[in-house]
Amino acid sequence: MDKSERFRWPVRPVAMRANCVIGKNYRFTVLTDRMIRMEYDPEGVFEDRASQMIFYRDLPVCAYSTSCENGILEINTGALLLTYREGERFTADTLSVQLLSEPGSKWHCGESFETLGGTCQTLDGVDGD
Repeated sequence: MDKSERFRWPVRPVAMRANCVIGKNYRFTVLTDRMIRMEYDPEGVFEDRASQMIFYRDLPVCAYSTSCENGILEINTGALLLTYREGERFTADTLSVQLLSEPGSKWHCGESFETLGGTCQTLDGVDGD
């Protein structure tokens, strides 16, 4: 194996079109019933390269429904309800995701949340917070 290829993984970063909800300046990709990729760009230019988190976005077609009334887009996966005011930047007032099962919490874009540390705790040379 060529050394330059040693750390390259095959990726499939482009999602199935059926899993995408696209507007003039937003794209939501329903990856699973509990994971939605959210993108906003004023020019409507979106990123299709793989990320460290998701190498494969060509997942099977997900069951979800959409509705749009008075400029409010809703995407319901059965597990999550995403609500977005079309044409607006993603802010706490324009984008939220609600968990539809108990405890039924709701996240608004930009809100802080507590994490379990994850990868940052395992990086070489990381010491403390």
